[in-house]
Amino acid sequence: MAQTPYSYPFIYDIAFRWRDYENACDFLTQAAAEAGLSKIDSMIELGCGPGQYCREFSRRGAVGVGLDLQPEMITYGNQLETQSPTGCVFLERDMRMFELEEPVDLAVCMMATICLMLTNEDMIQHLREVHRAVKPGGVYILEMGHPRDVFNAGESQQTEWEMEAEGLSVKVQWNTDSSFDPLTQITTGVTRYTVTGPNLSEILESPVQERAIGWGLFQALVAAAGGWEIAGAYGTISTSQPFDNSKDSWRMIPVLRRL
Repeated sequence: MAQTPYSYPFIYDIAFRWRDYENACDFLTQAAAEAGLSKIDSMIELGCGPGQYCREFSRRGAVGVGLDLQPEMITYGNQLETQSPTGCVFLERDMRMFELEEPVDLAVCMMATICLMLTNEDMIQHLREVHRAVKPGGVYILEMGHPRDVFNAGESQQTEWEMEAEGLSVKVQWNTDSSFDPLTQITTGVTRYTVTGPNLSEILESPVQERAIGWGLFQALVAAAGGWEIAGAYGTISTSQPFDNSKDSWRMIPVLRRL
């Protein structure tokens, strides 16, 4: 498999430690409850990476499953489980084609990972697969980029930042030196990790393609996939912030309820 920004799980994990995973799981639980899912006994994190969300739900007593196509991430997730067991299970699968032994109450796809679905067909197939994996009345929550980023109407998120942990400094330049194809809505660029530490200085570069999906297109794709209704939408990791075009709304987080 070709190198991607997800080929370096330890570095990726450090890079995203600005995330408050416990708070995010509180939000997911509350958003699911407002969509009618009052109890989460089982869940799956799609495109899980290090699996910080599914592991947190496992700590809370749910059956947690992490699914990712990158084998390095699956290995890393299993290593974290060995070091600090939660009971979470990791599966190396494609988000467009997978099966679970038992359907789950909640599915989540966080940190704009859904942008890796590069065509309408990919997205529709994905939504149908998740539909099969979720119980009737269950919920699917997606964290996506805000449409203002799609239409170049302002920047909602940083693409460069730096984190320090484990004795390392990781500077991230995400999808930089990029070009945007307005016909496909795909941005093609490079993600660069500059890693420094004691006796260490290394630059890790990987090509990356991401597709931007606006609100109207998302609604159309959900309708085309069938079997879902949009139960709500938020603009950040808080149920107090609706999805709108205000400054405080920097994400598009739709909540789907399985029919």
